[in-house]
Amino acid sequence: MPNWKFVGLPETRGYTSRTGRKVAAHLLWGDRVDVVQQAASRSKVRARGRKRTFWIDNDALQGNALLELYFIDVGQGDGILIVTPKRKHILIDGGYPRRSQN
Repeated sequence: MPNWKFVGLPETRGYTSRTGRKVAAHLLWGDRVDVVQQAASRSKVRARGRKRTFWIDNDALQGNALLELYFIDVGQGDGILIVTPKRKHILIDGGYPRRSQN
């Protein structure tokens, strides 16, 4: 099972190594990360669907989940996907009923 945490700072950096300063990624407040390995000052994480991992300062991982809204345009109508902080998914279909379409 994933060990998810959330970024609690307005912006933070992901580094290529546990003690290095070379930046591998930039993360924003509310970003969800999967903690792969925990260490004393930095944790190894995977974020935003990236296949690669990087290290992030532990003090940046103090945030909470946010409400997420995704507006989806599929051509025949729009939809909205709402993801609650408790990870519930709500899909709202804004298209016309099939009998009313051209």
